[in-house]
Amino acid sequence: MSTRLIAGRFLCPLLLLVLVGFQFAVGGNALPTWLSVLAQKNGQDPLSYLKILIMVEFTVATVILLLGTGRRMVLSQIAMVVVAFVALAECAAAVRNQTLGPVFVAAAFFVVALSLEAVMLRSAPPGTAEPRATRGMGARLAGVVAMLLVGLGVLANVEIAPRTFSDGAVARRGDAQDRVSGRVIEMNPKQWVGRSLRETPIAQFVPDAIEQLQSDGVLVLYNPRCGTCHDLFEVYFSDEDPGLRIVALEVPPTDRNEVLESEYSGQVNCPSCVFTTLPDGPMWLVGVPYVVRVVDETVTCVSVNEPGDCLEG
Repeated sequence: MSTRLIAGRFLCPLLLLVLVGFQFAVGGNALPTWLSVLAQKNGQDPLSYLKILIMVEFTVATVILLLGTGRRMVLSQIAMVVVAFVALAECAAAVRNQTLGPVFVAAAFFVVALSLEAVMLRSAPPGTAEPRATRGMGARLAGVVAMLLVGLGVLANVEIAPRTFSDGAVARRGDAQDRVSGRVIEMNPKQWVGRSLRETPIAQFVPDAIEQLQSDGVLVLYNPRCGTCHDLFEVYFSDEDPGLRIVALEVPPTDRNEVLESEYSGQVNCPSCVFTTLPDGPMWLVGVPYVVRVVDETVTCVSVNEPGDCLEG
């Protein structure tokens, strides 16, 4: 068997399976940044995106390994192009975030995928052709389908470490300040409902806000340059006594982004608010405004752009 066929049939699916293992080991932070941003914009769980990605990689690897067809090489080539492209993008993101470890990991996947692609693109020696296994194809196909169903069922139910930021490192409690500078940190408040606020990034980066909310309060994530935020505070929180403890948590822009001119340059109108802010430095991926109702440190309601039912008792 030629080097070209070995690369296409065995090494390419092996790389995909190594990638699956790496993603399970790292957890949610292994999700490519562009998919993470897409999940954030849609208000969805990044872990769901990661599990779908893992299942696709496992499926492609299994088909290449076990389904002996002449199209195996084409599938391997497409897979390596995608892996190389995503790895290059993640390497660039890691360089921007000044995180050395993820740079090496992404660069390694890029080099290996590109090398395998180059091997597969070499012309086959004259007189050689990829063997086509047609005998027993029905039984083989049934076996592949059965293995995929079992494998995908297992993968769908395996616990994955939650995503905290997008530089591909596993986060640990207690080192929040070490990972503030030069990071991309995501928050999706819709996933907090039913959880203690101490299990969210709020406890890691602004723990005082939990005490300020007391036994029943509202946490509002906002940006003073956001027109919708100003409208929200003006309509719902401009009274001297709104009847609830209101903590206004500012989401600052990152210094890596150009701050555009805005007619809303002043602070929002909230006489009774306790104002606090997330730390400067990281790129905070969270939409504003968010209204979060907290009762006895537990998130009971989350709404975006307007309070919805979160102000009701």
